Amino acid sequence: MKIKSIKAVQVKLPKPANPTTPRRDTWNKSAKRAMPINMYSEFSGLPGSMPGGGLGAVWVQVTAEDGTWGLGQAAFGEPVAAFVNTVIAPMLEGRNCMAIEHLNDLVLRISHRFGSSGTASTAMGGVDLALWDLKGKIIGQPVYALLGGPVRESITCYATGDDLDWAQELGFTKFKITNPSHYSEGDAGIKAVVAHVAQAREKVGVERDLMINPVMSYNVEFALRLLEELRPYNLRWFEEPLVPTDTEGLAHLRRSAPWVAIATG
Repeated sequence: MKIKSIKAVQVKLPKPANPTTPRRDTWNKSAKRAMPINMYSEFSGLPGSMPGGGLGAVWVQVTAEDGTWGLGQAAFGEPVAAFVNTVIAPMLEGRNCMAIEHLNDLVLRISHRFGSSGTASTAMGGVDLALWDLKGKIIGQPVYALLGGPVRESITCYATGDDLDWAQELGFTKFKITNPSHYSEGDAGIKAVVAHVAQAREKVGVERDLMINPVMSYNVEFALRLLEELRPYNLRWFEEPLVPTDTEGLAHLRRSAPWVAIATG
């Protein structure tokens, strides 16, 4: 079956009702977080004032010639929506909607000319999800069945954020916290991260999984110094410490700090 149309769309979701009155504002409104742009002190690390904010969710709808449609979600707002509508849609419309690997390869190859990561890969992800949703609807099977079927009865989820008391009340046993420092902050930045991790470890206990996500805000030197300081806190993993294109730096971290898992993207 052929693809009739691909387009970025708006989805109106019902607002969830709050069953209880919050005791305080969420961490997502107050926790300082470093991003790569915080190399420059003129930019704030506080939520709501970071550059590039406001680039919300992008929904992608892929419609087959019989009217069946699939929906996928991506991120980063208008730039990704424009890529879906102006680059991906003209390339894939009219093609076999079941040939997902081939379709993804076409998008990958056309984007090599101007960069296949970042905006392109994010847009690609939304289209890919929509294609799988569409394929499942056409065949009449859930997507997990198309991908090989169930392999476990359940999985353990972790909570992201600094509201560790609330996360524990909800029953979480694994926690990923924010990172407050950019590598340009030097010794003071390292001290701030260590204090943040130490406080989190004290709150969740020594037997719980604890992780931190620097969001690409470190360089190799800063990351290695910090990992030495954080050894006593037994992090489960250290997420995206460097920009993902710094493969040599990531390899160096892997060799130099074998006691912790390094996650990247």
